[in-house]
Amino acid sequence: MGSDLFLGAAMEKQRLIAAISGVSGAPLALTFLRHLRAFPDIEVHLICSRGGELTLTHETGQTLEDLRPFVHPNHSLGAGPASGSFRTMGMVVVL
Repeated sequence: MGSDLFLGAAMEKQRLIAAISGVSGAPLALTFLRHLRAFPDIEVHLICSRGGELTLTHETGQTLEDLRPFVHPNHSLGAGPASGSFRTMGMVVVL
């Protein structure tokens, strides 16, 4: 029975918050996000500063729209990651 509980927990998607700041790390952030696609059990929620958004577009030609489905406005207090009840496996900040 214990192993059934473990397998059930392993089947659930886990959330990971990824944040991009305005420093020149946009290409690294895109590489990181692409690598995470190999893990279908991880649901990535992206938060990007305004400077990060500008750097992303300038250095890579990508926009936040290209990185959907889970992009949260950095100013939204109603976004899931702003809540203490939004359970995640952790957060990665790419500078």
